[in-house]
Amino acid sequence: MEARKYWLMLICWVMIAFWISLAACEPDIKSLMTHRCDIWNNTDGTVFDCHGRKLRIMPKLEELILSYNRLTQVSQNITQNIPSLRYLDLSHNRISQLAIPLLKGAVNLQMLDLSSNKLSTLDESTFSSEETSNLSTLWLHKNPYYCTCDILNFTLWLSKTNLKIPYLYSLVTCSTPYAIKGRPLLAFDFSECPDKKIAFLAYFFCTVLILGLTFVTTLMHMFYWDFSYVFYYMKAKFKGYKHLSSGDNVYDAFVTYDTKDPQVSEWVLNHLRVQLEEEGDRFLPVCLEERDWLPGCPILDSLTQSIRQSRKTIFVLTQSYVNSGSFKMAIYLAHQRLLDESEDVIVLLLLEPVLQNSHFLRLRRRLCSHSVLEWPQSPAAEPWFWQCRLDFHTHLFSLLSAAKSTTKMSDKPNLEEVTSFDKTKLKKTETKEKNSLPSKETIEQEKKAGSS
Repeated sequence: MEARKYWLMLICWVMIAFWISLAACEPDIKSLMTHRCDIWNNTDGTVFDCHGRKLRIMPKLEELILSYNRLTQVSQNITQNIPSLRYLDLSHNRISQLAIPLLKGAVNLQMLDLSSNKLSTLDESTFSSEETSNLSTLWLHKNPYYCTCDILNFTLWLSKTNLKIPYLYSLVTCSTPYAIKGRPLLAFDFSECPDKKIAFLAYFFCTVLILGLTFVTTLMHMFYWDFSYVFYYMKAKFKGYKHLSSGDNVYDAFVTYDTKDPQVSEWVLNHLRVQLEEEGDRFLPVCLEERDWLPGCPILDSLTQSIRQSRKTIFVLTQSYVNSGSFKMAIYLAHQRLLDESEDVIVLLLLEPVLQNSHFLRLRRRLCSHSVLEWPQSPAAEPWFWQCRLDFHTHLFSLLSAAKSTTKMSDKPNLEEVTSFDKTKLKKTETKEKNSLPSKETIEQEKKAGSS
């Protein structure tokens, strides 16, 4: 029993001494094969695991051969704790991309073999770090490189690097596109590849141009007539045009209407013109576009001149005319005269029920009801309309002629005349004006007399 115990103790001491000597020898290992590591496949690809194989306590390891292991990716920490590593063989695997930086801590690495893998493109920063300054030989052949503009920087690095790259002009070839398959990577013509800086500038300016055009187009669509009016107004100012004074009126009124509508033109020329120029007391003739405008003269100049040289501007409104640009420009010019001379020259004659929801029309009916006239729908009421117009026309321009000057909005009323005003006269005047209009019975009698 004592002898058996003695031999067991001896065997234990021998095994302990063997493991101690083995651990002491491992730091001197200079070449490591992958039989000491575990390799398996998972969803992320082939995994190379040397955990627990004491790679961390091998500071003198100089060669690490990992070829023919079907590796699909390599960690960037593979050489982190092996400062003495000089040769790393990763050939004949399935590596498609490399981590950046790949050779972390490999300050003494001199040879790197990446041949016969699945590398399609590479980044020059993988091999141009300070830690790989001692790298002298690099194997890159037999990889399916994609010869596109994405590999341009790497190709330029290959043409300038001082590294020794075996088979660079024979086996480092393109796999795609098919037209240049098998050609050396350095022989690929990159003249058609755009410069990134130029491409960025072109993209930036194109984006700004498109956004600018969209913005300008939107503004022109929404405020076209405002911009047009400002443009022509500033153009007239630049040319030295001056405003005509109110005493330079040539026409009694300027009639603007839809000249493209033959029915409206016929009504204006044969009815409205006759009532304004031939019926009653005629002061000055009216200005008509189809009759008085000079041929060949710009429309804006003719429109401006007609409004400036007329006491009033009569707008014959129809649905088609209020949607036209001529109406908008004419109404802007008439408002401009109101701002410049403080004189309201606008008279609206509605041939059709238009602008019913317009705040502008509602405001004029409240403040200047005499300047909004509606053509009656019933033919029997037409004589009444012309009589009302004639009374207003005669009364208005008789006051203008007697005063020899237009009334300004800035003129202040005389307080003494206001306080001494006799209200009974106002009532009599109103009654007289109301009684002067024909009644319905009078109109029916006139119709019967005319038919007989």
